[in-house]
Amino acid sequence: ARWMPVEEEKLVEFLHSHRAEATDGTGNFKPQMYNHLPAAIAAYRMPGTPVKTPLQCKNKWRALRQLYAEIQRYCTSGKHWDNENGAAIVGTDAGQVWDEYTKTHKSLRPYRNRGWSLFDMISEIMLS
Repeated sequence: ARWMPVEEEKLVEFLHSHRAEATDGTGNFKPQMYNHLPAAIAAYRMPGTPVKTPLQCKNKWRALRQLYAEIQRYCTSGKHWDNENGAAIVGTDAGQVWDEYTKTHKSLRPYRNRGWSLFDMISEIMLS
């Protein structure tokens, strides 16, 4: 399924508002939670696209959690990260290091100099 950024944001906002219901401290929710997500994001879908299914919502949440975990690994390796500028790569040497790193960490490529607005909300869900 193709996801618009606003759909991702609304999905995370919904889960954030229900973060106390996360089952095991890793951001997993009971299956019935995913049944509520299509209705929560339906108003934000692109015209002419189908309504997301609970399974698509669960899979999108899994992908967002994986990106969050990838950013966490990057941060704990002593590298810079902020939600406004991402990795904030400046200069040729830093760029070469980044390019090499993202060969095996492909999901981080878009965040070379761009932050991820969902990071803080997902962090709060994961820590619940």
